Amino acid sequence: MEKEYYIIPKKHLFQFENIDLYEEKLDGFVLYRKGDSTNKINLENKAVPDTIYANPDDIKDKKLLNVIEDVNALQVYKNYNSNLIDCINSENITDVKKVLVNIMDYTLKNPRSGNLQQLPKTIDVLIGEYMEKPEILKNLNQISNKDYTTSIHIINTMGLMLSYSIHTKKKEIANRGFTALIHDIGKIEIPDEILMAPRKLSAEEFKVIQSHPKMGHKILLNMGITDSMILDGTIQHHEKLDGSGYPYKKLNLSNIGKEMAIIDIYEALTAVRPYKKSFDSFVALKIIKKDVKRNQLDLKIFEKFVYSLL
Repeated sequence: MEKEYYIIPKKHLFQFENIDLYEEKLDGFVLYRKGDSTNKINLENKAVPDTIYANPDDIKDKKLLNVIEDVNALQVYKNYNSNLIDCINSENITDVKKVLVNIMDYTLKNPRSGNLQQLPKTIDVLIGEYMEKPEILKNLNQISNKDYTTSIHIINTMGLMLSYSIHTKKKEIANRGFTALIHDIGKIEIPDEILMAPRKLSAEEFKVIQSHPKMGHKILLNMGITDSMILDGTIQHHEKLDGSGYPYKKLNLSNIGKEMAIIDIYEALTAVRPYKKSFDSFVALKIIKKDVKRNQLDLKIFEKFVYSLL
């Protein structure tokens, strides 16, 4: 596996006197200065590389590592968002989805509060660029992917939520989009052999899957997230009005919980997967309408969602 290197901001270099430092050349990363060197780096020396790196495995100070991780995450998301803007401007929806999936793959592999704080910037890019093109948001979930992953589900759900919310205030659109992006963060705690199983799950495996809203809620609280919309959307997106959902069989649901429930089901029914038949939009809505008539899903929200698909 290829080593990962973090950019070290020059203002922090004095803290890396005992750590090996690297520079990037055309053929990869090469050692710039040994950590046991007695030579301190003189930033006024023109020979000092513009960008200096370190192997995160060599950084033993946790607080310092957190600072460096945040700095590097900022650059990663900045690059992703720049690519996203380029893809949107070229009106290539397939590449737009690829970039969004890459963003979520990175976020789910590195689920830190600093990373989550970068996601609203991605939402802002989408809102700013797509406000005049809501039809593109509606079509995100129609782009087929070879492998159906949590990231793909999240991006599909986010696109549907932004389209559903497009006529509300910009701040509300952003909050709902962010909620959709992290509603399934609890799935990072679910074993891949269950999460990606190309078959019907056993009763025990399904119980494990049903734990992901609780896990996601706990993860967000541990990260210091207190926004009620985000927390409710995470913990309630599988609940039903009649108490038949999970994880708590809750009856008194928040608006975002009721919205996420409908959008999550619709995405699951219509998404193209390699091991499961997908339903067209009309059939999926008929299935959801049956749940509405059973008083499991909200009628007004369902009607508004249908309208958003037109």
